[in-house]
Amino acid sequence: IVAPEKSVYRLPEQISYVSGTLIEPWAVGVHAVSRANLATGESVVVLGTGPIGMMVAAVASVRGASPIVAVDLQPHCLEVAQNRLGVTHGLLADQGPTAERMLGINGGGSFDVVFLTVGVAPLVDEALTVVQRDGRVVFLALFDEPVQFEPFDIVGRDVSFVGSQMYNAADIQTAIDLIASGAVDAEAMVTHVLPLEQAQLAFEMAESKSDGAIKVVLEP
Repeated sequence: IVAPEKSVYRLPEQISYVSGTLIEPWAVGVHAVSRANLATGESVVVLGTGPIGMMVAAVASVRGASPIVAVDLQPHCLEVAQNRLGVTHGLLADQGPTAERMLGINGGGSFDVVFLTVGVAPLVDEALTVVQRDGRVVFLALFDEPVQFEPFDIVGRDVSFVGSQMYNAADIQTAIDLIASGAVDAEAMVTHVLPLEQAQLAFEMAESKSDGAIKVVLEP
């Protein structure tokens, strides 16, 4: 493959090939936290802890955010996020009103930043419920249907909606540096490494989350 030199990054010796496969999604997390202008000590909610949500939480932790609350339907995803990626509180989404539980974690107070990493329309209202005045709601997810919300929930509290798509060159380099330095646990969400011959199984596992799958890596 021929590529422009400016678009190619040398993999540092301390980064394994498995970690190297994750630089691209880690850069997505770096970009989202950058777009949020996250400051040390700010409180964070991550709605959805698939790989991107996990990486957002981990980068937010490196930036000094606290508390970091993650919400998901998959217990094994929350477990990894809490044990290895800086999430301070994990909440299962199917165990009662999540907004009330999130606010309880923060002493009844709202959160500075809410990251939406899963495209479920009702979560927009949930984000607006828990974000504080002057807070930011960062959209990383793509939605399959139009989203409706009450504009006064934004206007009345000076809430900012922020879009975050992919990354730029600086984000890629930051992701490489975070992994190389050990600041983030790059392979925390890698649950399976399969040979290329099992590609079909790998995609099925990643889609269904079967056998505790999160990130499934194919190895030629």
